[in-house]
Amino acid sequence: MRFQLRKKGSDLPVLAFRSKALTYLLIDGGLSRIKGTGVLYKPNAKGELQPINPAAADHSFLVTMVDGDGPKRSGGDRVRIKIWHTASEVVVYDSERGWANPDDPRALVDT
Repeated sequence: MRFQLRKKGSDLPVLAFRSKALTYLLIDGGLSRIKGTGVLYKPNAKGELQPINPAAADHSFLVTMVDGDGPKRSGGDRVRIKIWHTASEVVVYDSERGWANPDDPRALVDT
């Protein structure tokens, strides 16, 4: 799994992630979760993406997705992405920082 995060209106990524291993994939009605580990990339001074620690997949991720048309769900499709340093558990990125319920993402997917 690969994804990049960009500032709105920009083509340049501010953060990128590439998974190396998947821990689990859960699909339960309209709720899906993917969890795993991988390598985090940040831009260098020239704006080129560089791995923070290329030798190790030392960051974990959890992607939670809700199908707005799924059972017991209403509204549009929603997603939450959370990345943290595996050993220290320090959160590097959370698209919904401060939102306690991991099973109920609020960010609508623009399709």
